[in-house]
Amino acid sequence: MANLHVLTGNAASGQYRVIGHVATPAGNNSAGVSWATAIKNGIVPVTSLAIGSGSGAITTAEANNVANGTIIEFEFTWQDHDEWDIATKQADLNAKWTAAKDVRLAELQNQLKLFGYTAG
Repeated sequence: MANLHVLTGNAASGQYRVIGHVATPAGNNSAGVSWATAIKNGIVPVTSLAIGSGSGAITTAEANNVANGTIIEFEFTWQDHDEWDIATKQADLNAKWTAAKDVRLAELQNQLKLFGYTAG
């Protein structure tokens, strides 16, 4: 599975919608629930991408990984610059992906910290 999918944007402004993917961290939340289960049952993830082959699509197996919580999908905006060469574009896009990924993982860990806790 690709980590990044650049989708629609605006060539005049240089802003593009990007879908990122990252493997769900191993381990459990504070309630002892695996992160994959907490994501699958707590936020009910669905891919934003078309299912199929080719540009802007992921396979059924990849979509199932998102739905099962084993792959985290997130969206961010990337700012392109016409004067950049391809290597510079790739390096900047990767850096933005890393930053967006870290933010999304922290958000999920905060949101799902006690998901599944029961008492009584």
